[in-house]
Amino acid sequence: MEKDETRKKTLDEKLATKSLPDTLKAINDRLAKTGSGFIAASGLSWADLHLFNVLEFLGDKKEPLLANFKHVKALDDKVRAHPSIAAYLSQRPKTEY
Repeated sequence: MEKDETRKKTLDEKLATKSLPDTLKAINDRLAKTGSGFIAASGLSWADLHLFNVLEFLGDKKEPLLANFKHVKALDDKVRAHPSIAAYLSQRPKTEY
């Protein structure tokens, strides 16, 4: 939504090189500690679904970014493979953000 192209470029760069990696590292570390592969030790929760949804906004940038965060990538794959979610994903309309 930023109109100033110079500022927009600076903000995009900060998001890609600082904010997202720092946040994903913290989540990755949390996932490594729970032992369940989910954010909560008890299993799939709204937090996992929310993270999955946020990651979807990254579009084509998601896979290269998650290559550095194996636990987050595994969680994304688990949520995507959940039968109900997989069924929805296969039928949802394609839209541009």
